[in-house]
Amino acid sequence: MLAELLAILTSLLWALQNICAKKGLKESNVISLTLFTVAIGSVFFWVLTILFVPLDSFKSEAIIYHIIGGALGGFIALQLWYKSMKRYGVARASTIVSSRTLVSSFAAVLILDELLTPSIGVGTVLIVLGVALLSSEGYDKTGWLDRNLILPLATAFFYGINAIPRKIGVGITNNPIVGATIETSTALILIIIYLFLSKSKFSLNRSSFSYFSVNGVFYSIAYLCLVYAYSFGDLVIVVPLMSIFPLFTILLVYFLLGEQEKITSKLIISAILVVLGSVLII
Repeated sequence: MLAELLAILTSLLWALQNICAKKGLKESNVISLTLFTVAIGSVFFWVLTILFVPLDSFKSEAIIYHIIGGALGGFIALQLWYKSMKRYGVARASTIVSSRTLVSSFAAVLILDELLTPSIGVGTVLIVLGVALLSSEGYDKTGWLDRNLILPLATAFFYGINAIPRKIGVGITNNPIVGATIETSTALILIIIYLFLSKSKFSLNRSSFSYFSVNGVFYSIAYLCLVYAYSFGDLVIVVPLMSIFPLFTILLVYFLLGEQEKITSKLIISAILVVLGSVLII
C-alpha cells in the first residue's frame, strides 16, 4: 500500500504545484518557470544526496537510464506541460496529459513484462474517463480536436515513456534519491544550454518569484514521492493513481482561486469513476 499512498500524495502535490505555476506564469514565461523549478529540485536532491547517500552509489550503469529520464521528463515533458497549461488552462490540459497512464501502463507491460490484470486495466480506463469528464466541465467543446492539441498529447507521450527508464534505473540502484538527483541535474544542464542557445528571455519579478519558489518546493517533494513510489510498486499500479491529479487540481482551483462551479451530474459521475478506478487498481 505504500506505493499507492505515495502515488496519490504525488498527485496532490502536483495539483498544488499547478496552481502556483499557473499564477506565476501570468507575469513570466515557460522557460523561466522550467529553469526555476528544476533548479530548486536539483538543489533539493543534492542536499539529500550529500546528507544521506554514499557517493559511490553513483557508480552504476543506472546513471544512463536516469540521464535519459531527466532529458525526457525534466527537460522535454516539463516544458511541454507548462506550455500546455498556459495555453489551455490547468484543467483542460490535465485532461489530455492524464492519458499518459495508458502510455506508461502498456509500455511497462511490453518492455518490463509487468502484469496488466483485468481490474488494473478497467481501473486505468475509468480514471482516464473520470478525469476527462471532470476536467471538461464548463468548457466549450468547439475546437477540441484542434491540431494545436499536439502540445498536451506530446506531453502525455513523453511523460508516459519517461516512466520506463526511470523505473529501470531505480530498480538497478535501489536508491530513488540517486535517480532523482541525476535526473534533475541533467534537466537543469539541458535547460541552461537551451536558454543560452535559443537566446530566450529569462523573465522573473517579485510576484512570479514567490509563486515559482513555492512551485519548486512542491515539485521537489512530489518528485521524491514519485521516485519512491516507482521503487516500491509496479508502473501499472503507480502511474494510474498519479494520474488523478486533475481531480485535485480542479478542487484546488475551486477552493483556492475562487472559481465558482456548480455540483452537476457530470461532476458526481466523474467523482464516482475516479474513486472506483482507484479502488480497482489498489
